[in-house]
Amino acid sequence: MLIYIPIRRYVLRKDFSSRRLYITPNEIVYKVTRPFFLPFLGVAKVEKRIPLALVIGVIIEQGCLQSAYGLHTFRIESISCGRATPVDELQVQGISNPGYLRKVIVAEASKLILAGRGRKYTTDMWERETTSVRGGFLTEGPILSKSPFSSLKDVGGTLSDLVLYKLDDVKQSVKRIETLLDKKQGLPEQT
Repeated sequence: MLIYIPIRRYVLRKDFSSRRLYITPNEIVYKVTRPFFLPFLGVAKVEKRIPLALVIGVIIEQGCLQSAYGLHTFRIESISCGRATPVDELQVQGISNPGYLRKVIVAEASKLILAGRGRKYTTDMWERETTSVRGGFLTEGPILSKSPFSSLKDVGGTLSDLVLYKLDDVKQSVKRIETLLDKKQGLPEQT
């Protein structure tokens, strides 16, 4: 046990000193090079890349021990691509100024969206889901069991985008109903 404590301290020191978080105009890059729990086994390199267009949430947390040292845990939630979970997350511990980091991420993501390279919304994104089957994909019709908020998180949109889309959908439905009623009222007069 007395031998393990200095080794563990060395591993943690190398782990903390090797953490790098970069924010580029297109993505967030998190790189860590840490030794294994026994340093003679080698080094583990971890690199996570999250496109800014897929970021749906930035969460700042602080535990009891972290508050004593002024540190925070910073989580970035994004839409996962090709995974079983609908949300992928990157968690970084030991951030001293998370408010500034959040501002930078939001600013870069908004620049990306305003430049037109961000999220694109089509009518099929809200109402249809693609399900994988043997040999290809099967596109299903409207999904009734799925809530609007879960489909909102799948696409990465905001609540206002969903409300505007639904209002347009309701407007089109009302117009269709009005035309059907006009046609129905016009039929008895002709006969």
